[in-house]
Amino acid sequence: VLVISCPCALGLATPVAIMVGSGVGAKNGILFKTAEAIEKAGKIQIVALDKTGTITDGTMCVTAFEELGVTPCDEIKRIMALVEGSEESINNTSRALIEYFGKESCAVVDKVPFSSKRKYSAVTLEGVGTYAIGAPHFVPCPVSEALEEKIKAHAAEGERVLLLARLDSLESMGEAVAMVAIADRIRPNAKETIAKFQEQGVTVKIISGDHAATVSTIAARVGVIGAENYISCEDISDEELSSVAEKYTVFGRVTPEQKVLLVKALKA
Repeated sequence: VLVISCPCALGLATPVAIMVGSGVGAKNGILFKTAEAIEKAGKIQIVALDKTGTITDGTMCVTAFEELGVTPCDEIKRIMALVEGSEESINNTSRALIEYFGKESCAVVDKVPFSSKRKYSAVTLEGVGTYAIGAPHFVPCPVSEALEEKIKAHAAEGERVLLLARLDSLESMGEAVAMVAIADRIRPNAKETIAKFQEQGVTVKIISGDHAATVSTIAARVGVIGAENYISCEDISDEELSSVAEKYTVFGRVTPEQKVLLVKALKA
């Protein structure tokens, strides 16, 4: 702690304080971009984190695959390989699917690309049909009570669930034909880092686009206080979301726009 007892020493004390603060930060793996950031670091009350790539390291693997209809399992696996072969960009989820199902090429008639707001992609493959894959309740197909229970069971284990649905067209509803569960790996230092925040009285909030129960389970594993206190945000208005920003610890099924809204509400 530096105590300035004489106004004329301010010119010297300020750069010394900045140097000391930067040095302490560097020893703890922190890079301060501005002097203002050093001052504000001691005033942090809430830290909002994403799950994928922040708490987890972004690497994923398929942990379960289940055929849901009458289509033979081998045929579904080939369809998955064709669907993944139609993807123009590859993300961590795609890599896990390709590692498990493989990747085959096929002529693409039309497609709907994945977006973080839509949470699914769809493609019409020549001679094969139209298929959509993505998050349950976003893929255009009904979810039965039995399927809902399976989704909840995987979410309780901290796994993400994807549904593959067969559609008549890109604009129509369809039926779920397969379910895939994916798990991602928690960063080795995530639990320690979150503990340090919470020891200093900093509240940790987790804001993610994944299933709320899945995010809650991952948050609990790394020691986030109140991780069981979660909400799913797919059917909530902006006004309602702002009003519950302080109430909940974990926010699932959040769109990019809702993430901005939550951070603004917490700042306010």
